[in-house]
Amino acid sequence: MSLNPLEREVLAEARVVFCNPKLRLSELCEWSNSKDRVSKNLRDDEVMAQVPNGFWVAVCKTADKRKAGKEEKK
Repeated sequence: MSLNPLEREVLAEARVVFCNPKLRLSELCEWSNSKDRVSKNLRDDEVMAQVPNGFWVAVCKTADKRKAGKEEKK
């Protein structure tokens, strides 16, 4: 089984959550179904959020186009 369809789904949902329609797969720093795993590896210049399909995604703060106050806390 390939991860390509899953990656495309996570990317599509991350584009909506982070309000960035130009977000690319290479800009996803990390994604996992475990909040602890993503938050453990989260750097100071990254933010994380949960996408609707249940995965947690981390991206650089520059790729996050949401309004202030919407980012997930560590």
